[in-house]
Amino acid sequence: MKVLPRARYHSGMTAITISAAVLLAAVSLQVLAMPHGLPLAAVRSPATSSPGFASQMGRVKDLAPGTLLVAARRLGDPNFIETVIVLVDHSDDGTMGLVVNRRTSVPLSRVFQTLPEAQGQSAPVYVGGPVSMTAVQALVRSTAAVPEGRQVTSELHIIGTHRALEERLHGPGDPDRFRVYLGYAGWSPGQLANEVGVGAWHIFPADADVVFDPEPDTLWRRQIRQTEFLLAATVRPPPRVRPTRDVRALFPGTARTGSCRPARPAPAVRQR
Repeated sequence: MKVLPRARYHSGMTAITISAAVLLAAVSLQVLAMPHGLPLAAVRSPATSSPGFASQMGRVKDLAPGTLLVAARRLGDPNFIETVIVLVDHSDDGTMGLVVNRRTSVPLSRVFQTLPEAQGQSAPVYVGGPVSMTAVQALVRSTAAVPEGRQVTSELHIIGTHRALEERLHGPGDPDRFRVYLGYAGWSPGQLANEVGVGAWHIFPADADVVFDPEPDTLWRRQIRQTEFLLAATVRPPPRVRPTRDVRALFPGTARTGSCRPARPAPAVRQR
């Protein structure tokens, strides 16, 4: 099954943009950091290994702002191999998310060269997805309201305007509470539900600790191991059923213990 191409989906905020040179540097570094496995032509699209596989990946109705998507091992889209995504918007118009585990080595000071507030900021930027990669968004972790921000969950807010970013850059730029992303992941209406239905994504509830994980480079590996452990723990072998009296009737001579093993045949009678 071929994964549908991502459609452009805009968050409704006035996003700032960056120069092509900075974008090229960030993307080039990220491509070098991506996992290299099978050649692109040999990468398989997501598929199910059993009829019950898709139902174990999470239900479509669980998709909501703040939901976490963990790429299944079978996901063959090179843009999303081994990714963890937080959804920041989900409605009838489409879905928008940010990849939270593709950190680059490009510092904020290089991305915002024209902003005095960004000078000296060494925190790295992240590649948030393949759509509109010259646009910049940021996630803020705060239990209080964020000026010009849109609340995603009780602890997560997304911002994308000049003024909001300038205010955040005035501070120390704590990477545990403020991260900047280039681009985003977007799905047209029904597209993500279709991918979930074929088992391309594992769905988890919102968790700010995962979004702001201090070791994003190993985040997918830890999440997928936890996912597979939970799946293995919930899969139980079918219960043993003792054969009923009707079933025993189909096997004359069956032992009364219900084992369904025919009794030993009587020894042959010798003729004199």
